[in-house]
Amino acid sequence: MERTQTDARPDLAAKDLAATTPYPLVVEKLVDLIGSRLVAYIGGVKDARTVAAWTRGDVPHLAGRRLQLAYAGALTLKERYDRDRIQAWFTWLNDFLDDASPSSYVRSLENDEEIDRKGTRLLQAARRELAE
Repeated sequence: MERTQTDARPDLAAKDLAATTPYPLVVEKLVDLIGSRLVAYIGGVKDARTVAAWTRGDVPHLAGRRLQLAYAGALTLKERYDRDRIQAWFTWLNDFLDDASPSSYVRSLENDEEIDRKGTRLLQAARRELAE
């Protein structure tokens, strides 16, 4: 059986899905995968009430982009891991991300250009996790 590029690299399919999913749905799905506290942290807010409001719309652009990136990473890991393991991965220090946790790495991205330029590093870290 011939493998497609997305079979060999599940992060590509995850990235495409995350990029085409509306922000409120990304928030909802990501809360299911990693919990509202981590979603709030990655999105740059202090409380889960804001995250709950985001599921109804009005997600700020930068928070939405960060969360799309985190969602792509979580979807990549979902190929093999359960919710607890995905959530833990987002909080562990990751040597591929210069000893930052994936959640703090994504939160540190300050604009669209950084997300586009540095965001693939998160997906590479998720791929490396699956390869181990």
